[in-house]
Amino acid sequence: MTIPELKAKFKKFLEPSNYLEFIEVAENTGDKFRCYLYTTSYRYHIVAHDDSGGNYLGCTCSCRTPLPGENHTRGSDLADGKLTEETFNEILIDIVRNELCKLSEYALRTKKFMWI
Repeated sequence: MTIPELKAKFKKFLEPSNYLEFIEVAENTGDKFRCYLYTTSYRYHIVAHDDSGGNYLGCTCSCRTPLPGENHTRGSDLADGKLTEETFNEILIDIVRNELCKLSEYALRTKKFMWI
């Protein structure tokens, strides 16, 4: 995958919306691309480069606000690796996994669920 192909993936992923309404582009040169994606609780920082030192695609996540009783925000590393479609998909899966909410204890006790 190349940087232009990565940007095309973002555009395709966010169709039919204008992707620039959802992605804050921080750096966009021929061999480097950095952007931020925001949700209510998190900021995702995606970095890609494809230069003489090799290629890379990775993502970090940080809370947008401190947790109660703390004066700093927390963060974590998400998927990273070579600049490939597989790494891109792993990043999207990590973002979805990070955004999912657990079912309440009540729901787990009282409902019968069909397991996948």
